[in-house]
Amino acid sequence: MVTSRIPLIVLACTLTAGASACSLLDSADADAVVEIGGKRYDGKAGYTAITCSRQDGVIDLKSGEDGRPGLLGSISEDPAQPSTLTMVVDDFPYQATHGLGAGSDLGSITVASDGDDYTLTGTALGMGNSQQAEYRIEVRCGRR
Repeated sequence: MVTSRIPLIVLACTLTAGASACSLLDSADADAVVEIGGKRYDGKAGYTAITCSRQDGVIDLKSGEDGRPGLLGSISEDPAQPSTLTMVVDDFPYQATHGLGAGSDLGSITVASDGDDYTLTGTALGMGNSQQAEYRIEVRCGRR
């Protein structure tokens, strides 16, 4: 089997009070680490390319390819602000949310940073079966 990688280019746009702004985001972080439930997923289907960008204290994560979902998240560096993270493990979604409204918190999300390197840790809840899984995501994230 012959495989090839094509660099991922992501365009992010924001709409604020009727004005929009777009910027080109960094390409995928090939050195990212994804561990869910004690098992490594980086380099596996859905997790071979993790795109990360950061703007105004919010970290946006995305991965997935060949029709296989991986993770999707919008995580605030400020614990008082809303955050969401969804991960697919063996075709089953897990989710962690914080601050989306009364009674909406699922699992936990903790953010640690060292320059452009971010480590996200916490517990995600299996959607539909209420199983919990500890997770750790390490990724280099560009600023926009």
